[in-house]
Amino acid sequence: MRNAKNKNKLVTAMILASMLVQPLAGLSVYADEPVTAAETSAPEVKDDTSYTLNSLDDMANLMVSITYADYLADYSQVPDTTKEIDIDVTKYNKDLSTGDIQTTQKDTVVRDGKEITAGTVTTTDEGKIVYDIDVPETAMYSVTVEYYPIAGNGATIERILLIDDKIPFNEARYMNFTRVWIDKEESGYSRTERTFKLDVNKNEMRPVKEEAPEWRTQTLIDSQAFYADPFKFYLTEGKHTIALESASEPLKIASIKLHKADTLPTYEEYLALHKDAPKVSEDTVVRINAETPLKTSEQVIYAMNDRTSAITNPQSTSATLLNTIGGNGGDKWKITGQWIEWDFEVPETGMYKIVPRFKQTVNAGLFSSRSLKIDGEIPFAEARECQFKYKSDWQTQPLNDGETEFTFYLEKGKHTLSMEVVLGKMADILQTIDASTDRLNEYYREILMITGTDPDEYTDYSFSKLIPEVLRGMRNEAALLYDMSAQLEETIGEKGENTVILDRVAYLLELMGNDQDKIATNLSTYKSYIGSLGTWLLSTTAQPLQLDYIQFQSAENDKLPQAEANAWQSIKHEVGSFIMSFFSDYNSMGSSTIYDENDPNAIEVWITTGRDQATIMRQMVDDSFAAEYGVSVNLKLIAAGTLLPATLAGNGPDVSMDADPVGYGIRNAVMPLNYFENTDNYMGDNVMGFSEVKKLFNEETFVPLTVLDPDRREFVGDEVPIDQDENAEFKVVNGVERNGVVTYGLPSTLDFPMLFYRKDIFVELGLDVPQTWDDVEDVIRALSENQLEMGFNQTLTQIRMYQTGEEWFKSCYDYEDIGDTIDQNSRAYLRTVGIETNLGSNGALDAFQRMTEWFTLYGQPVTYDFSNRFRTGELPIGIVSYTQYNQLKVFAPEISGLWEFVQLPGVEQADGSINHTSPITVGAVMMMKDAADDITADQDYTESLRAQNSWKYLQWWVSTPTQERFGKEQVAIMGTAAKYNTANVEALKGQSWTAQEKKNLDQQFKSLKGTPMSPGNYIVARYTNFAFYNVVDDGDVAAEAMRSYLDDIDNELTRKRSEYGFLSAEEYKADLAAKNAE
Repeated sequence: MRNAKNKNKLVTAMILASMLVQPLAGLSVYADEPVTAAETSAPEVKDDTSYTLNSLDDMANLMVSITYADYLADYSQVPDTTKEIDIDVTKYNKDLSTGDIQTTQKDTVVRDGKEITAGTVTTTDEGKIVYDIDVPETAMYSVTVEYYPIAGNGATIERILLIDDKIPFNEARYMNFTRVWIDKEESGYSRTERTFKLDVNKNEMRPVKEEAPEWRTQTLIDSQAFYADPFKFYLTEGKHTIALESASEPLKIASIKLHKADTLPTYEEYLALHKDAPKVSEDTVVRINAETPLKTSEQVIYAMNDRTSAITNPQSTSATLLNTIGGNGGDKWKITGQWIEWDFEVPETGMYKIVPRFKQTVNAGLFSSRSLKIDGEIPFAEARECQFKYKSDWQTQPLNDGETEFTFYLEKGKHTLSMEVVLGKMADILQTIDASTDRLNEYYREILMITGTDPDEYTDYSFSKLIPEVLRGMRNEAALLYDMSAQLEETIGEKGENTVILDRVAYLLELMGNDQDKIATNLSTYKSYIGSLGTWLLSTTAQPLQLDYIQFQSAENDKLPQAEANAWQSIKHEVGSFIMSFFSDYNSMGSSTIYDENDPNAIEVWITTGRDQATIMRQMVDDSFAAEYGVSVNLKLIAAGTLLPATLAGNGPDVSMDADPVGYGIRNAVMPLNYFENTDNYMGDNVMGFSEVKKLFNEETFVPLTVLDPDRREFVGDEVPIDQDENAEFKVVNGVERNGVVTYGLPSTLDFPMLFYRKDIFVELGLDVPQTWDDVEDVIRALSENQLEMGFNQTLTQIRMYQTGEEWFKSCYDYEDIGDTIDQNSRAYLRTVGIETNLGSNGALDAFQRMTEWFTLYGQPVTYDFSNRFRTGELPIGIVSYTQYNQLKVFAPEISGLWEFVQLPGVEQADGSINHTSPITVGAVMMMKDAADDITADQDYTESLRAQNSWKYLQWWVSTPTQERFGKEQVAIMGTAAKYNTANVEALKGQSWTAQEKKNLDQQFKSLKGTPMSPGNYIVARYTNFAFYNVVDDGDVAAEAMRSYLDDIDNELTRKRSEYGFLSAEEYKADLAAKNAE
């Protein structure tokens, strides 16, 4: 068995910048009573170790587990089983299982293409289901699960396998069960006919992906594809428990079987089996379009347009045709485990070549790999290693493993063919380098704990005495990487840039391992090199591939289809495309409705997102908004910064999807939205009024969008001065008093900071997740002892102010005896908030001092690359935007499951509770003033039909179904990195979060606070920043530094408020003095 240090390698192997994907008994009470699908057996949830709750106990358990390679080595002498164990899934151990578990004794299951009746069990995205098993012999067992992927949020279905309540090896934490997606059959689209829905310019539109759950069978295997064969689990004869713990998404199971691992025939044996197969006519050719698959494993795999070749089928110089699948360069179909399945029919029985037209232009000098299945079965072992070599052009080659071209036996009739992303012949090499990189990162951490991040090359650190095993390990890893370089050269057939990185790292390791004096000098280079190695690994484990078509032809036919266009075809295509480019309408691309510019009630909507998001929005507008409301919409993708000059010139839109509502509102450029009430009276029952829309959000999101605008007061009689408003009689329109309280935008996106931390490093150092700022101090002390740091940001002043009950701006509550609870919707508050900054209060000065002390007393970094240093482990905790989740999921997959984001540390209150309040940043949509330029002088702007249509669009856009769909569509096109930070509460929950992530978000969602917007508010952040650097860089006293800017801040607030007709501090104080004198 491996020693304890090696068993801990997964935890300590998290250090350098650019890294690779880390694959990372008694009496039983059975649930055997008859229940129906509607009956739920829900055992009491016990307070025991829960792997899915991402607890630190979970990480402690992981630290003593080993990799699958070492696990196999430990049990290499144990034979495969000769027995089978069939588990009755409805008879789980009720005492040990947790969570909400539903059993159905008579469910309909599709098995081998036939419907049968069987018992099933359904688990949610939390808890675990445990089975008692009686093992007949000591042996190695594979596990096969028959499952149904219940339609959910689109996230990967993940389970953790435990044997006797222990994870047998690291990779058993990541058992993925794929979903099934199809192109939705709808008007204009037919997969079998290859007809796509067209936009107004005859461009083919991407079909909508929808989930199509079906019963599937899967033998547990490495989700990272480092191991081609299914997992084998060691079990001794006797009683054991086996459990599946939910990590994400619900799952229905019909059977679990433990059995001998299947053995595939070799290609030679396969040919011998079919040596008497009849010959297929040489002219027999069957071709299927790759862009119209039967099924896919991911919603991100969809048909796309390719114009790089004139003969890509079909092709057009004027229209966008969906003619390939896999994405440009294969970027949509490159992650191990992703698969595509097609159906086809051959006219004769016999041996066929399968010839795809493909493109692999990303991994230079390497090949991409796919595992092939025909009718759901891998025909022979070598079919798991089909290679697609790099080339800058399109290629046509029979399926092969780099050495042998394959032929396949097919019987006359219908079949299915699927290709799954695997690592192929590169798997062993990449797995070895993966493990080596872990060890190299461990060595770096051990060196770092001696030298710190900035070692002195002239200091004798006595490495050979303190960490002799590190020097010895460096030498061993150098030899290993030289060997991997040689194997890689042999596998890919050349020595080039892909082997250079291995040789470079090996040389440096050899140098440092043989001379301890070279360690400090080269430590930064060491970190850089391992970072480069990690980046190379990350890109190499990606297996991109783009397909045009797949051709089935007789094994006797050696003539391959044309791979690339000839000169004449290319010239004709390029010239035609150039000419037609002058006539293309890019603004309406993707729109299926024609915008009628002569329709006075049509609306124009401006967006500043990327083209992919714009395409999604156009499709949603056409098939959802326009279909429901009958409103013509011109959706325009514009450059950032275009709105202001266009508005000044009178050429702006009716709706803007990205701007500063209050900034434009106080300049009379946008319309108040809270006046659109009782809309069912004049717009229809399907249109929400403002109050109804407001219920979709955390009420704090409206704080920065709402002001008391003096220009928006409407009086029944003569106009009343602002200091006499309380005596005025205001007009009431649509049930809303026009008293100047206006909301200029609707929330669309929401951002706020949360606490990110590395669970593995916290366990290693014996740290608890900080709940208060005092806890944070304890964490920092422990981190400093190990040369580690914490990432802070300068919003900490505002965070602490809010958590201690301080406000960002002063208002009437600071000058009048109104009460302790601030009514943020009252006219008195809105009239006065922002007259002066509150940064001079004792609470604010204390918050500012505490914030600066993190940097002055505790020496935490002021500037840093959080994502990079978080993944390396140098910065194992930080307070950053919760949207950092997206980047870490894509940028740092090797630490998947080893980090978590939780609510902010807080301030303990008098009653013992903790205030975790977090400030928010709100992105909003707004209606421009020009939307109501069609009204007469005696009409209210809410009577404008175009303004009403603009409101219809706004309330539709922020609604839960629209926001949820947009978020899912964005992920479908661009992947996890594009997860949408919608402000709509239910829509956010509807995205692909795990159960624990939802809980953590919900906790913070309940403790949010919006900051009021006031003219001149920009000056507060600017001078707070100046004060911060005065303290951190110049050593000024925190309170004095802040006080030195207070007058400047208040003067600017007064100037800007006066400029826009808002109540100034002087006016308010004079008014208050006069009132008190009465």
